[in-house]
Amino acid sequence: MALGYYPASAPRETADAHLGRGFASHRLGLYRQAIEDYNAVLKIMPRSSQTLAWRGAAYQSLGKRSEAVTDYKAALEIDPQNKTALKNLKSLGEQLP
Repeated sequence: MALGYYPASAPRETADAHLGRGFASHRLGLYRQAIEDYNAVLKIMPRSSQTLAWRGAAYQSLGKRSEAVTDYKAALEIDPQNKTALKNLKSLGEQLP
């Protein structure tokens, strides 16, 4: 299992460990765990456009539309070309900034 490579005991100070575990959790459908790890990444790297977009996608998968839209728009404020945020905002029928 992919999560075995990113144990809960992974160093909390490393954004890469959280990002890797978050992405693995996300791909496995463990969206709440993914959001926790994305939150940890954003504490270390608050301007990570891709992490915001991925957290938005996890929120969207949980049916949390408002949170997803907020994250996508925040990602686009940092990087107006973020493909994940653009694609997912469009899929939600949202006005692109």
